[in-house]
Amino acid sequence: SLKQDQMGIYFDSIKYPDKTSYNNAVCACFGRNIDVEKLKRAVVNIINRHPYIKSVLVQKNGVTYLKRQDEAQAIVNIHNERVNDDLRKLYAKSCK
Repeated sequence: SLKQDQMGIYFDSIKYPDKTSYNNAVCACFGRNIDVEKLKRAVVNIINRHPYIKSVLVQKNGVTYLKRQDEAQAIVNIHNERVNDDLRKLYAKSCK
């Protein structure tokens, strides 16, 4: 089962489903000379080194658990475009 601090985050997410306090989206802008595939591989490597990033919450018999998904493939989307308000809203709802 979840630890006390994890339960607090879980209950907060249930009570306020549109709140993104624990979803810290990041937008990084790079120059034209960036190797996009190398960047993507680096991000995937970081995610794979920290398997709890790929964990999900599951319920069994009324108890909520954190389930690791070590074998899950990390999906990283790199947008090779200018950041506009629509893209910013899509990934960072809490940023105004």
